[in-house]
Amino acid sequence: MNSVFFAMDGDAIGKRLEQYIFTSDTAGLHTLSLGIQEDVRTVSALLRAQGGTVHMEGGDNLLGECTQDAAAVLLRAVTQINAHRAYHFSVGIADSMIGAYMALKYAKLSGKAAVRYVREGFEEVPLP
Repeated sequence: MNSVFFAMDGDAIGKRLEQYIFTSDTAGLHTLSLGIQEDVRTVSALLRAQGGTVHMEGGDNLLGECTQDAAAVLLRAVTQINAHRAYHFSVGIADSMIGAYMALKYAKLSGKAAVRYVREGFEEVPLP
């Protein structure tokens, strides 16, 4: 089965961090940071458990490679995270790394907690 690239990035996380910093809310900053770390690690562990490869994990970002079936499992996990958090993640999926990055950028233009899946030529396709 062909692999796809899965790119995930937090939505407006920097603005939330700035809010805590400018108000000297170290407790809020710490809580947000721990939550984001936990959620990114959860999706990363799930990616590995599905037989995928993590190429980059850090901050509120994740880039990995997996099967389309695994990407569907990851999307369900991200949807659950987005439903239960004050912050959200957007996702881009494509057949190439650059395609996943572009799909992620397209998703972020579409709003928070958005997902875009594109194929070569930047043709949007139904989610896996």
